[in-house]
Amino acid sequence: MKRGNNAAIKVIIKGSHYNKEEVLDAFANLAAQNTIIPVLYKNDGEDTCFLFQNGISTVKILASSGLLLPLNDNIKLCVNLQLEHCPYTDVPVDVMKLIEKVISKRTNRRERI
Repeated sequence: MKRGNNAAIKVIIKGSHYNKEEVLDAFANLAAQNTIIPVLYKNDGEDTCFLFQNGISTVKILASSGLLLPLNDNIKLCVNLQLEHCPYTDVPVDVMKLIEKVISKRTNRRERI
């Protein structure tokens, strides 16, 4: 990851009752071959906010779909996007910890899968 790239994408979803993991999975599915790094999640009043690094390709895909994020077969979330300057000192990203956390959530240690 380039240290000079301080662009961050803030995704705002109206409402705060969405499952964080489902929304992150939807972004990962949308990104497909592109790398998108979630660095922050929070409920911001009545809205849900996600902050991503390295997600310009995903923004292009979202823009071409009318800013609709397919959550599952029946639901598409309408999102707002903001491109922001996000210094690494404000949101420190330890990519290895993020990867380790995702892998531990997605694996079954008992069955070694």
